Amino acid sequence: MAAKRAYVWVAGVTLVAVAAIAVGAVMLFRSEWFRMENRPAPDESPTTVWSEDASGVDGIGDPYTPEAGGTGYQVTHYDISVEVDPVSHFIWGTTVLTVEALGPLEELHLDLAQSVTTVTFDGGDVDFTHNGLDLRLTLPQPATPYQEYRVSVEYNGELEDMPYGLDQGVYLRVGEVLIAEEPHSCAVWFPCNDHPSDPATYSIKATVPHDVEAISAGTWVDTQYGESWDLWIYAIDAPTVTYAVPLAVGQYTIDKDTVEIGGKSVQYFAAASDNGASFGSDGTEGALAYLRRSIAAADHLTTYLGEYPPNTLGGILPPMSTSWGALETWGRPVYDPSCARDGGWDEVLAHEISHFWFGDTITLAGWHDIVINEGMATYMEEYLAPGMTKAAADAWFYEQIADTSPGFWAAPLSDPGPDPATFSGHVYDGGAMAIHATRQLMGDDAFFEFLRAWAAQTGPHSLDEWRTMAQDYSPVDLAYAHAIWFDGTTRLTCSPEVGCP
Repeated sequence: MAAKRAYVWVAGVTLVAVAAIAVGAVMLFRSEWFRMENRPAPDESPTTVWSEDASGVDGIGDPYTPEAGGTGYQVTHYDISVEVDPVSHFIWGTTVLTVEALGPLEELHLDLAQSVTTVTFDGGDVDFTHNGLDLRLTLPQPATPYQEYRVSVEYNGELEDMPYGLDQGVYLRVGEVLIAEEPHSCAVWFPCNDHPSDPATYSIKATVPHDVEAISAGTWVDTQYGESWDLWIYAIDAPTVTYAVPLAVGQYTIDKDTVEIGGKSVQYFAAASDNGASFGSDGTEGALAYLRRSIAAADHLTTYLGEYPPNTLGGILPPMSTSWGALETWGRPVYDPSCARDGGWDEVLAHEISHFWFGDTITLAGWHDIVINEGMATYMEEYLAPGMTKAAADAWFYEQIADTSPGFWAAPLSDPGPDPATFSGHVYDGGAMAIHATRQLMGDDAFFEFLRAWAAQTGPHSLDEWRTMAQDYSPVDLAYAHAIWFDGTTRLTCSPEVGCP
């Protein structure tokens, strides 16, 4: 997510190293540095955040998002069907979740902001209550561990003035809707277990008026045109996180194709608003041309990370500005209109596409592990950009260290604190610095072998696991350097022992 951080574009930055090169339009994601008070000490940071209560309680147990999700089950698939009126901003929906009980589940807790009309559990009636975001199902008898069940929820409501902070992920204009946000947005438009440790697959069906388009994540399957309403169908066939599933409804121009990414044939499907003024002088045509550069960005990333994970590639450029710069929605990131102005910025394309590995496929065990998402994405964007030599990357590394203030280091990367600190500049830029220090210590051969092995994984993982795997591939001991980089709270002093001689 190129989010929570303002873009500062530094044109013509010169990186002086063994061989000096000029790098134009290098993007520095910057924000104010957050100093968190009353944080847990580093050694109190949890290694497993979810509750082990298999009977089912509200909140998966993550201290950063304590009320998100529920315990005792995991979702394997969401079948989402919604009807959206982009003028009245009203939504009607039916979502069928396939869930697997992880123990003798007695209550099942989901997150949903809309009004619930009907709930069934495995085809039968079930008692439920809906308090705030918590939709609680009281099962007629305890579920059988490791058995799958179907939960069907019918709901409806207005998208205006969403409660519980969800309005941050809802962007509305007359005739336009955008639902996208990290860490939370799914509860706006479908019931979910809203935590990255529970990735799932998705079927998405959106019915909208005939004069608008409905864009979501994953592979575009079909559009069925009716007399006054059209049905748009998408599918995500690899498990991913709930925040990687957006919904955009409005007037869009769509660019469809088949392209190759690292030798893999994938669907290309990009959408830019017909309100071309949002994208500057080049308009909608220029915005679509900008999104086309995603193909080269994704292909470049496969040289370091291996096979491209999704079966689709593209992007969504809505007409409305967002509170973040871009969001790594599966196969089709959502970009703020500013990303496409003035020729567009390729760095943000690389950042978001790298999240298809780091965040969307390798998901977080807990939100305190965020650096293995954002630090890795920033590293791919800045330190492994096309044409970036090792000497230039080293020079950039030292320049960034020199530019930091003491407050930059106030919170440890291993426990940066809840949002907004979760998405602070320290996590992005400090994380990328820590990764480059790891590369310096390991050497390129071992580091890139580790990088490809880490990128080949799926499902929830933690920073502790990242550190352990890096050590497994490293010819030298990384424990001291990693303790300084990831757990330290004072300004770093460079030395060979911490990877910045």
